[in-house]
Amino acid sequence: MKLLKIILSVAIIAGVALATKNLLSHPGKKLFNDPGFAGSQNQYSCASCHANGDKIGNVADKTSFLIVETQYFSVEDVINKAMITPYLSGEPIDKHSQEMKDLVDYLIQLKAD
Repeated sequence: MKLLKIILSVAIIAGVALATKNLLSHPGKKLFNDPGFAGSQNQYSCASCHANGDKIGNVADKTSFLIVETQYFSVEDVINKAMITPYLSGEPIDKHSQEMKDLVDYLIQLKAD
């Protein structure tokens, strides 16, 4: 019984370590922290307002988002709305691009941890 507890503890620790490593090297993390992403011409990135996922919520469980009295029905639409704000001053991202997929996946993983 004691051996089983040790094996389970090691497996849990290894799983957490692997998930953390994957999140640290996630391609979406680079985009999330890049002030030049999507053509932005200033010093701000997604992480400027949402460091460590603050104020993002669990995007994996949402089907709609109410932001400043406007309803959005996808994470991609919310990201694009944020990109064109005066704060980020960027361009919308193709909703089907690899960059968008990486960024959405990073947000989902970020809030899952």
